Amino acid sequence: MIISAFPATGKSYIFGNHKTIPSLEGLTFGDSDSSTFDKDEFPQNYLEHILKRKDEVDVLFVSTHASVRRAMLDAGLTFVQVMPDPALKAQYLERCRLRGSPDAMISFLDTNWDSFFDDGHTPEKVVTLTEGQYLLDVLQTLRAEA
Repeated sequence: MIISAFPATGKSYIFGNHKTIPSLEGLTFGDSDSSTFDKDEFPQNYLEHILKRKDEVDVLFVSTHASVRRAMLDAGLTFVQVMPDPALKAQYLERCRLRGSPDAMISFLDTNWDSFFDDGHTPEKVVTLTEGQYLLDVLQTLRAEA
């Protein structure tokens, strides 16, 4: 299962702690940080990484960049997009501050918030997180539906 999840939804938390979370016992996870990929070859190099890793783990977390989602859709990949309710901008900016995200990233999210929603590169399955929800809160349901 490929999950394209918005920043501060808990991807890194799940990836780093899944072995200690009883509801995730036995599952394998991959977390593909798009910031580590060469921007000159992006998103093709990132898509190639996704294609390689998708069958190596049960759940692969990937970026929500529009170019990545478009590339996955063009490649015929099935994935779930997990996004916050658009009204939760302040909550997500605070989550980013609390986790120590760089100021540039927080500023980028703040300035471009509205552009992340309904950008035309949406998969068949989209999950909207409500106030206080994290990816962990919906992961079991997503796995059951996969």
